[in-house]
Amino acid sequence: MSETGGWKRAWKATAYVSSLPISTIAGGALGAALDHLLGGGWVFTAILGLLGFAAGVLQLFRGLKKLSDDDDPLDHPP
Repeated sequence: MSETGGWKRAWKATAYVSSLPISTIAGGALGAALDHLLGGGWVFTAILGLLGFAAGVLQLFRGLKKLSDDDDPLDHPP
């Protein structure tokens, strides 16, 4: 096993997994700001929160697929 291969994969996986809540919170916050400015109730919060969640899921699946495509056999124990 390489010295940094496992840690590098762990950090990448952590970044991909953390993108889901971060994008959801960012979308919800932007929607709440628009609701406050435009007086839309909760409509923009819900719509942009769901769009942020969808973007986070898409990013997660793309990143984990890329992570599995970049799989190096030297990073695994024998």
